[in-house]
Amino acid sequence: MKQALQLRIGQQLTMTPQMQQAIRLLQMSAVELKAEIQTALESNVMLEAVEDDDGAVEPESDLDVQEPEWDAPEMTLDWSSAPATGGSDATEWQAEAPEGLYGYLRWQIELTPFTKADAQIAMTLLDSIGEDGYLETTLEEIKSALPTGNDAGLDEITAVLHRFQRFDPLGVGARTLGECLLVQLGEKPTDTPGLALARVIAGAHLDDLGAGRFDRIAAACGVERDALEPAIALVRSLQPRPAAGIATPEPDFIIPDVLVTRRDGRWHVELNPELAPRLRINPYYQQLAHDGTSGDDRACLRDHLQDARFLLKSLRSRAQTLLQVATFIVGHQREYLEHGDIAMRPLVLREVAEALGMHESTISRVTTNKYLHTPRGVIEFRHFFSSQLGTTDGIGTSATSARAQIRRLIATENTRQPLSDGRIAELLAQAGLRVARRTVAKYREGMSIPPASERKERSIECK
Repeated sequence: MKQALQLRIGQQLTMTPQMQQAIRLLQMSAVELKAEIQTALESNVMLEAVEDDDGAVEPESDLDVQEPEWDAPEMTLDWSSAPATGGSDATEWQAEAPEGLYGYLRWQIELTPFTKADAQIAMTLLDSIGEDGYLETTLEEIKSALPTGNDAGLDEITAVLHRFQRFDPLGVGARTLGECLLVQLGEKPTDTPGLALARVIAGAHLDDLGAGRFDRIAAACGVERDALEPAIALVRSLQPRPAAGIATPEPDFIIPDVLVTRRDGRWHVELNPELAPRLRINPYYQQLAHDGTSGDDRACLRDHLQDARFLLKSLRSRAQTLLQVATFIVGHQREYLEHGDIAMRPLVLREVAEALGMHESTISRVTTNKYLHTPRGVIEFRHFFSSQLGTTDGIGTSATSARAQIRRLIATENTRQPLSDGRIAELLAQAGLRVARRTVAKYREGMSIPPASERKERSIECK
């Protein structure tokens, strides 16, 4: 074999330590950020907290951010070079499973050998998982929400969904109760008593099972009534809400990242001034780093100075990005802030990313574990995101609004003749909202509202 030298020219994105630090800070919650800043103050002599009476601070080191109102000039901060999270080339790995459903599923995505395209699909699926563990949007909507450049078809999305549904907890990402139970049954040993019949029941006879029509199930399956017992016991042993076993950790207290107020008929968005102390570089040690010492001491001080500058720059970028995203969300969801869930507009990560000129992974990070203090209370950023449902006027409405309308219909129904899921779908259609009966049932179950047969002759409190 003849040996030869070849010269190849190419481009490759390298994640510098500074970029990794910026991404890590962006994803931190307010509590984690305060702890990170305190650690930096204790370990880096170049950093110092600025007291209120310290006077002016050098612009380079000051973390104050000018909070814009709606007519403020648009801020520009392009992180489009940041790679998407997940996949075999992910740059961030966690040593142990984090708490909470979202964090736990994301951790599993990062540990799964997905291709880059499949990892993007999995992360898009994750953004549409409800608190009960079900997928709250259609595969067509998942396809439309994929990052630019990902042209995956419905078959590819379905394949990733099937892998997703076999994450722990089994059945997460299911679209219906039957699909959730079938996934769980698919992992049972083949010699499990009643397994074959249990699959038939989960696939086609859950309504009869819930209503106690066992003879009807037996006739449809062509077996004796007694033969159903093992299968019925097996189905009832399954978890109808896959996320029920994973408690979302409630923090001891929540520090809102952003304050939203309404003054003089306008909405104002500003960063929480209590979020973190203002920082600057200590001028005395900065001078020493330049000409006050020699040898190893100077090198050490210069390293601290460089680290301090990188931290301040990352914190400023985090604050600006957070404020931009919060300002866009509040502007988009003003009607929700004024009227509640029923006025929630559809919103997905890609829409925010395109409007602000950022990467979707940046929007995903900045909306994780972040909160806004609003006149409606402290609300998590992700609550403002909701998939779109079709309407007769072609404008579309959000899934959150649809759930609110379903709650309102049930809350005002005649309890002696409660509304069936089909009737609710008809009433929504009359109001201009196209929602299938099975979608109504999924939303109703997700809100822990029993079916019409169980609501009859008694009123329920819709929470």
